[in-house]
Amino acid sequence: MSSLSSRYTLTIVTAKMATKVITVREYASLTLSEGYSSLDRHTIRRSAFDWLLEEQAKFFKNGQPILQIDGKHALKLGSYVGYLQSPCGTEIEILPKTSEKIPDTDDEIAQIRRSLCDMVYTYLGNKERSYEQADLQLFKKPVSEFIMARFLEELNLLIRKGLRHTYVRIEEESKYLRGQLRIAQQTRQPVSRAHFFQISHDIFTVNRSANRLIKSALEWVIKNTKTPNNWRLANELYHQTHEIPLSKNMKEDFKAWSTDRLMESYKAIRTWTELILYKQNPTTQRGNHTGIAMLFPMEYLFEDYVANRLRKQLPTGWSLKVQAKSEYLIEDHFGSRMFNLNPDLMLIGPEGRRIILDTKWKLIDENDRGKNYGISQADMYQMYAYGKKYLAGAGKLYLIYPSYEKFLTPLSIFKYDGDLDMNVVPFDIEKNRLVASELFEFPQNLN
Repeated sequence: MSSLSSRYTLTIVTAKMATKVITVREYASLTLSEGYSSLDRHTIRRSAFDWLLEEQAKFFKNGQPILQIDGKHALKLGSYVGYLQSPCGTEIEILPKTSEKIPDTDDEIAQIRRSLCDMVYTYLGNKERSYEQADLQLFKKPVSEFIMARFLEELNLLIRKGLRHTYVRIEEESKYLRGQLRIAQQTRQPVSRAHFFQISHDIFTVNRSANRLIKSALEWVIKNTKTPNNWRLANELYHQTHEIPLSKNMKEDFKAWSTDRLMESYKAIRTWTELILYKQNPTTQRGNHTGIAMLFPMEYLFEDYVANRLRKQLPTGWSLKVQAKSEYLIEDHFGSRMFNLNPDLMLIGPEGRRIILDTKWKLIDENDRGKNYGISQADMYQMYAYGKKYLAGAGKLYLIYPSYEKFLTPLSIFKYDGDLDMNVVPFDIEKNRLVASELFEFPQNLN
């Protein structure tokens, strides 16, 4: 990264020449074999393949592989979505697999990208937003451009509100006396420099840790964006922040980023700054950056998205708890509880009534009864344990899967023993709603 001069230099960074981005979806195969260009199988260049091969051992997060070796000439992606860029410049966008069918139009792909951006936006702790025409055009570009656009939007808003300054102590030699005279240093002055003063004083400056990190993220955006609107706004903001130097130690600057009341206006932009600078790389970006990885686990995006939607629709008297941890599967002979049970979501209503929900990012088939609709036996055992421990063996359990052409309506209710019922219901990520939510029997319909 280049540094600014002692006063300032307005630098216009030219946009990169447009390069074709490889767009695939979850579980796609990246191969060296020529001639493939679909969402499920795509040819990549040797340099990018070798980089992924070298990094695949590090590409683990929470024990789940982001990609695996699939023969001698192919790599198979896992259930992570987002954006990758190899050192050779190969860009790979990974979209969610929302259907068994391969989308064949730009509009269909744009809709999937929009759903992904909605989930990422929610996952990063942002409020639900409405989209303008410029946003809709952005969904025709890789998801990385959406992330950069949101960062620029927050920075533009922050600058309008006013960047925070801070006092910084300066120690220097000066012809003029101001601030405090450093007596010890002054008395050691040689006679030839007796006409200079050793002083210390405070200056009020925008050169603080948060601003340096934002400036570093801004420079990265300028160098990597390929959309005219993002590039134009980024350069305008770059000029407006000409007094701020780049961060020389990002780790320490993030530690020093204040979160007090005076920095409340920086809360929204911090998320996007961290995402851009750390790039969500599962290797935690140790050492020099040898590539870019903005990757998100799809199962967590889906869980968080469903939770966010339900939380906004709950009737009075109901609350939502994420990742409950109060119950355990068994006790050992010493009386210690073992194997903590963590349902994704738990609804708590009047008089302590509970409803347990678990989200699964998996495509099931409502007509394939012969294969148990695609539902995992392990998941059914898991839900049974939740019902026994959290509901005392009586109540309602819900497995929530994404809706698509083969799963549009809830399955018939499954019966465990006693009064423990299992409901399998779809969640429509395009319409942002749980299908047939009246099954919850709330006083009012959640739709």
